[in-house]
Amino acid sequence: MTRPAWAERNDLLRDYYDTEWGFPVRDAAGVYERIALEGFQAGLSWETVLRKRPALREAFAGFDPAAVARFDDADMGRLLGDPRLIRNERKIRAAVTNARATVALAEAGDDLGALVWSFRPADPAAPADVTPSRSPESAALSDELKRRGFVFVGPVTLYALMEAIGVLEHRLPQQPPAAPSVPPPAKRDAILADLAGRGVDPASVTAWDARAVTWSDGSLGCPEAGVRYTQALVPGLRVVVTADGRSYDYRFGRSDTPRLCTAPSPGGGTSATG
Repeated sequence: MTRPAWAERNDLLRDYYDTEWGFPVRDAAGVYERIALEGFQAGLSWETVLRKRPALREAFAGFDPAAVARFDDADMGRLLGDPRLIRNERKIRAAVTNARATVALAEAGDDLGALVWSFRPADPAAPADVTPSRSPESAALSDELKRRGFVFVGPVTLYALMEAIGVLEHRLPQQPPAAPSVPPPAKRDAILADLAGRGVDPASVTAWDARAVTWSDGSLGCPEAGVRYTQALVPGLRVVVTADGRSYDYRFGRSDTPRLCTAPSPGGGTSATG
């Protein structure tokens, strides 16, 4: 899976990108929820919102616009007193206001999802040419939603929404897996030397499978290594070599020093090794 850098920071963001971000959301309730979550995100990280989303969904009646539109002062007190939530009164009131605006749209014969998607540009794959990202379409959508009674819907917030729900097609293209190949000579020789040091005859190697990867932390994808750095991505190489009828899973970071992630145990399974 090819992902942008922000989606490689941890498993939560990876799963969000792989299963949600950029895939079409068209129903009114789904679009309302995403507008509400984008509002809660202002000034915070999207990771924070995702971690609190289950509690937010519970507290906001599953983000059912009709239910949230009926929230009163007692509900406001309940929400502001819930430590699981993002307890910002302006953001909470905005979520209620936008639920009421969504209901008003429906009562007028309009649909929030259809309205948002009507601002899809002629070329939905074109990137924004300004930072923070916005576009003429997100600015126009902002004006229209404000006219319809929505709040916390600026052009930058709505550009992020349009990306997240597939109005803009900004998911990275997926490349086909590379064919198995032999690693570069320096890395190949380092693996053969390591195998020899483990009592494995280098002449018994029958297959190589070397693939370029980008590790998301300093463990090089080996949980047993006990190293969890998330400051930067680590470009590298994964090499699975078959020797003496068994598979050995080697990882490389920025150097030619291999890390054996798992090795066959004497009983034929795999065991963690450093």
